[in-house]
Amino acid sequence: MDAAFAQLRGRSANTGELRQVFIRRVHQLIKLGYDRMAPKDFQLEEEPAITGELVRRIDEVCDDPRSNDWVTSFSVHDDPPVHSPTRKGKQRCRVDVRLDSSDCRPRQRFSFEAKRLDATHSGKKYLGRDGLGCFLWGDYASEEDTAGMLGYVQSGNPQLWAKKIDALLAKSPQSYAVMTECRWEQQTLPAGCEHTYRSRHMRKKPDRPIDVHHILLAFF
Repeated sequence: MDAAFAQLRGRSANTGELRQVFIRRVHQLIKLGYDRMAPKDFQLEEEPAITGELVRRIDEVCDDPRSNDWVTSFSVHDDPPVHSPTRKGKQRCRVDVRLDSSDCRPRQRFSFEAKRLDATHSGKKYLGRDGLGCFLWGDYASEEDTAGMLGYVQSGNPQLWAKKIDALLAKSPQSYAVMTECRWEQQTLPAGCEHTYRSRHMRKKPDRPIDVHHILLAFF
């Protein structure tokens, strides 16, 4: 068991301390999986192909005997269905990536929606109904207070796209239900990805805030 989790064992799985450790580990796994990829090979690939390879690489990290012991409690899922009382079978929504930890019960889960960022895949699509909007409308992560967006940068650079996304949030804060205390801020997480940001939104469903962690990954 991860030492950080071990220190918190016996406390509620909903405590802020435990959730923060879990989120940090999720970011580290994204970085470890990405580091095993060859980004230039995916410059022209569609989102499902990139996501599938990223998930495969994270799964390799979790299976690698050389990895830190804490990875053994994690599992990664590509395109898993989202359980819902109103959608059944094939009608269920599917989140792009979900990372789970079995270190405590209820199990910790973290959902990511992924979007390409290039000349034809804009910041508006990234933030739109099928991007960030999936969290704002409660399609994904309705039971969690944190979730993530993966931006696959295939033209320009991550810094440029970060500024574009920030500008869109600043221009239309009501459209994206932005909360003023955290519209867009850069994050530095231990052993996490370089271009990581956070925004905070008041969801339409359920009626409570959600923190969204944005990880911009270069594929060029």
